[in-house]
Amino acid sequence: MDKYGISSTHTAIRKKLLDYISTVYLGKNDALRMACEQSLEAQGVLYQEPYIEANHAYLQVKQGIANSEQLPSDIKRILTAMCEKGLGVFPSPYKHQIEALESFYRGFDLFVATGTGSGKTECFMWPMVSKIVQEQMNSPETWRVRGVRAIMLYPMNALVSDQLGRLRRMIGNGSNGFHDLINELAPGSRVPQFGMYTGRTPYPGDTDPQQNKGLAITMEKDLLLPKPEVQEKLKELGKYPSKKDLSVFVERLREGADILTDPEDAELITRHEMHNSCPDILITNYSMLEYMLMRPIEKGIWDRTREWLDSNPDNKLLFIIDEAHRGYDPKGCFLANLFDADPDSIKIALTGTPLLKNERSSWKVFGNYLHTYYYDKSIQDGYTLKIIREDIETSYKDNLSKIYEKLEHLVQKKDIQKSQIVEHDTYVKELLRYIINDLKQFRLLQGDNTLGGMVICETSEQARKLFMHFDDIQKELNQDASAQTHFKVGLIL
Repeated sequence: MDKYGISSTHTAIRKKLLDYISTVYLGKNDALRMACEQSLEAQGVLYQEPYIEANHAYLQVKQGIANSEQLPSDIKRILTAMCEKGLGVFPSPYKHQIEALESFYRGFDLFVATGTGSGKTECFMWPMVSKIVQEQMNSPETWRVRGVRAIMLYPMNALVSDQLGRLRRMIGNGSNGFHDLINELAPGSRVPQFGMYTGRTPYPGDTDPQQNKGLAITMEKDLLLPKPEVQEKLKELGKYPSKKDLSVFVERLREGADILTDPEDAELITRHEMHNSCPDILITNYSMLEYMLMRPIEKGIWDRTREWLDSNPDNKLLFIIDEAHRGYDPKGCFLANLFDADPDSIKIALTGTPLLKNERSSWKVFGNYLHTYYYDKSIQDGYTLKIIREDIETSYKDNLSKIYEKLEHLVQKKDIQKSQIVEHDTYVKELLRYIINDLKQFRLLQGDNTLGGMVICETSEQARKLFMHFDDIQKELNQDASAQTHFKVGLIL
């Protein structure tokens, strides 16, 4: 059985949960554990059968970045080099990712509202990182001016942490090769720096030597003392701070050094690092940003950002608002005021999966202002699959209903359980007759014999039965058919 298959994954997750409950809550009480074991392992208590969700398909554009006629040549050079180094850029991106890039560099703001799993993050990551590297290459004078170039806003800290991990893997320190790329494209340029500024960021208030020592002890215990293979796994997951040398940073914390940050550090970890060395990319949430805009202790960050904006009329502060549908409040959120800001000073990129309704409709709020790319447009363009639900043909529906009613009598007699009706051979065989004939008719209507289908079953046992009886039912139907079918079937559990 495939170690990473659906059934194996489901079993592994279920076992981990059972082991956790048994260890933490039932402890050494063998009698209690034995009494609870059967109930906990019953389906419907802690777990259900796994369901398969079919994600929408999106059109890929072969060598889409390299072959784009609208992207500036230096941007293509940057992104192509990142692709070659495996830095989160793909040689054949989705079409909407290319359109987002091209629209950004034509001066549009972006609103990406494609579905889950469509690569919305790349729609703003690629413009953000390439714009920063472009400044390093073409405007070294303004690059020497510290200031926030991009603000990544999230409605909750969990999403902030997730994107922090992406940045660590994409433009962080280490063996990923991004800093080598900077040395090739902009020799002698300082490295881009990013920082997460939320309630979890150590620590509020003025610099405190005791707090620094406490942070040093924690980081040493959690990050420096674990085995190298553990550290490598943390780096792979984006859970390891991106410093040139984390041990040196921890030692500086312990000794109470005035300067904590190495010029080659990609990540600023503490609030005081960000007060002293303004990050190029600031990752935060709505609430913290509002505090930062009002408090004197963070005023230096905005003063430096204003200095950078004034250093070149082409400089614009990029606002990236991910999951915009979660955080927009027309009555109070600063986001509403953002659209009244000077368009020559800011650029905006928003993403959101659902399109909101009524007074918070994405189209009403953003439609006239932003270059938009909607999920329904991707369907219209023909490269997002639209799943259409159709009614079962009446004759099959009647047959299945009659079979269901007969099997319910067996349930009343307690010969079978109600949940087993859809797994019964009689029910499964009639369902197969419908599935095979329906696919046959669909191919004829579409004039395409390469079309296939996916059957999402109610239970894993029903799936096994459909698979087991498929060839026999197909053979039965072919006996009386003028046009025979030769469908092949596979089973995924």
